[in-house]
Amino acid sequence: MIYDVLQLFYVAKNPNVPMKIRAAMVAPLGYFISPVDLIPDLVHVVGYSDDAAVIAIAIGIAHLYINDEIRQNAKDKMVAFFGKDILRDL
Repeated sequence: MIYDVLQLFYVAKNPNVPMKIRAAMVAPLGYFISPVDLIPDLVHVVGYSDDAAVIAIAIGIAHLYINDEIRQNAKDKMVAFFGKDILRDL
């Protein structure tokens, strides 16, 4: 899910993406990092389901703007955070 969140982040930063799409990415990203959730993250398994649903909806909105450059930026950031072995799981 972090890879998807990073893609949304890079869509939101891209000046070539229409402002309304960029603005639409801010809410899901804010919800993802917010400590207040509909289902608390401390609840095993289902705790992240609301986060995943919000991110999936945002990916659906942004999919036309997720290009190879955005995918590569997200992968590069994943490697920076977690090491190159993380790419095996993508």
